[in-house]
Amino acid sequence: MSDKPIRTEDVTAFYKDAEWLGVRAEEGEWDAWLAARKGLLSASDVAAILGEDEHRSALDVYLDKLTAVQEEVLAIDDPRFWGKILEQPILRAVARYRGWNYRAGGALLRSRRYPFVGATLDAEVDTGDGIWVDLEGKTTRLPRGWDEETGQLPKRVLIQVQTQLLVTGAPLAIVFALLQGSRPVQIAIKPNTDFHGIIVERASEFMELIRKGHPPLPDGSERAARALRKIYPRETGAVVALPDDAVDWTRKYQSIAADLASLTRRHAYYKQLLQHAMGAATYGVLPEPVGGKGCWRWQTQAKAAYEVEASEARVMTALKLPPAGSPKHPRLPAANDDSLVPKLEESIAREDLPNIQKIRYGQRRRAKR
Repeated sequence: MSDKPIRTEDVTAFYKDAEWLGVRAEEGEWDAWLAARKGLLSASDVAAILGEDEHRSALDVYLDKLTAVQEEVLAIDDPRFWGKILEQPILRAVARYRGWNYRAGGALLRSRRYPFVGATLDAEVDTGDGIWVDLEGKTTRLPRGWDEETGQLPKRVLIQVQTQLLVTGAPLAIVFALLQGSRPVQIAIKPNTDFHGIIVERASEFMELIRKGHPPLPDGSERAARALRKIYPRETGAVVALPDDAVDWTRKYQSIAADLASLTRRHAYYKQLLQHAMGAATYGVLPEPVGGKGCWRWQTQAKAAYEVEASEARVMTALKLPPAGSPKHPRLPAANDDSLVPKLEESIAREDLPNIQKIRYGQRRRAKR
């Protein structure tokens, strides 16, 4: 097995649809790599703009493309911290075990046909037939969403890999995940041209938003709320006319707020009934388990004193009337549908592929029982 670093002239030798931008995701080239990624949507960016990244929203991607180059500093308890460190050792070990030829990735590639879409591969492998394919590595503490038997893997990962296949034109990608530190899962992904069309369409629309300076719509997540606070940190004192849709948004906001208030009151009521029944007791045992719980505990807990630093934050409040002289309501374009299509799942290679042995960890585990 060969695991020598890929030579400059070989970076795109295996991929007919990609061109190398001349930078790599490695020490000494991080700043240049980050700067080059500003001008395109990477595979992880695409997952975020489609609403399938738990760490980033479409607004985060928009903000990232318009701000100065800055590498994200990950905390040591962040799973992504260990994923970056363990990625290459794990993939090298997999290739050695399988007997595959191996080349470390890291080169920033851009689609020749769609130059606004790019990808940085983890590694490339030749499984024995002389054809190099993408090898994507993942480590996670949460096994949810991964199943080699059914070919299931998180949508975020599937979107990333499909974007890489779009950029490279490779015939196959292999995803190897190490779950909970010791459980291996290996899933093969084939290109899906239907979904590639969706990627291109949505990526093109998103780059047009960036060009025009129009932030994408939020998705209701806390990460989107944080991004909005960064994009609009302070008010200007101006008065703007909201679109016609804002009437419906306001009605729904008020209706949900009323429902939440009612639910909060009912929630507190049943909690108080339990406390009243327990009285001064520390524990209250239920006649039968409910939702897997058979006992309540009502116990005193001390809270340490602390100080809160002075800060400023914008607070949104509904008013009865707008300021005098406010403009009339404009009409804005409707929001795009962010839903994914079922074609995405069709890219998983379910049949046995030559030279790519399935691990079937779960099957062996059941056989031992």
